Amino acid sequence: AAVWSTWSNDTGYKSNGLVFITGMLNGAFSVGTPDCVSHLAEEIPRASRNVPKAIAAQMGVGFITGFAYLVAIFYSINDIDALMNNPYTNPLAELYRQATGSKAGSCGLLIVVFLPTVANAIGTYITAGRMLWTLSRDRATPFSDTLGKISPRWENPFAATVACLIITTVLGFIYLGSAVAFNAFVGSFIILSSASYLAAILPHLLSRRKNIEFGPFKMPDKVAAILMPIACAYIACFIVIFCFPYSMPVSAETMNYSSAITGGLTLIITLFYPWQCRNGFRSPVEVVRGNSMANVVKDDQE
Repeated sequence: AAVWSTWSNDTGYKSNGLVFITGMLNGAFSVGTPDCVSHLAEEIPRASRNVPKAIAAQMGVGFITGFAYLVAIFYSINDIDALMNNPYTNPLAELYRQATGSKAGSCGLLIVVFLPTVANAIGTYITAGRMLWTLSRDRATPFSDTLGKISPRWENPFAATVACLIITTVLGFIYLGSAVAFNAFVGSFIILSSASYLAAILPHLLSRRKNIEFGPFKMPDKVAAILMPIACAYIACFIVIFCFPYSMPVSAETMNYSSAITGGLTLIITLFYPWQCRNGFRSPVEVVRGNSMANVVKDDQE
């Protein structure tokens, strides 16, 4: 019963409501990438039908499994003070030790958690490479002539994928020098991701969806007129909330530097955009090459 009725507020914030709201950051991470499968749309047959189905399945399965896992975790906590002050890098190690009563059991369960991350890393590089390739193809990034090409040998955006690998590795080395700096990069992900959704929703809200070419799935206009303003307001508010410090009182180690990362990247993009677009904007191109990775299929023309 304590799992559902007891507050454990060790953040230093006096308001449990504020703690609840800031704690939604963890939930945002668990379901914060509904667009992931859309980055492979050019390789998915009948994408206008199958991509929405995949997104719905991702969110549905993710909610059910995530909720069940969280409930099991909370019921496994025997000593929350030991969990908060555990000596391990990953707090799951202490949590699993409390649940199983042994370090060997904890290690075994950590392996179960670790192995899926290996498969997840492969999928992450694939989608990240496709995103960088798409942006480079439309000349929205530096070195677009190299990163925006499909490898004739591998028939995929090999250069863009390798670039993502190099960037990720460099960011990983930051952790060796400063955990605070590394956490700032990681923590800014959900803010930047949310901002990208705002950038996609707001124009259609202002234009009343007049410029959308609808596929098989269409949200009714009356429903969209209600949900889109709510979504924009929600995202705008939580972009600010997710920049709050993790705990009080604030120190250099506990400060949330996500706002600095977000502001810095916004400034860089603002300066880069006019320089990159000095020769005019080039609309997205269509690369048609048989049945290879480069196909842009006009869906459902059967």
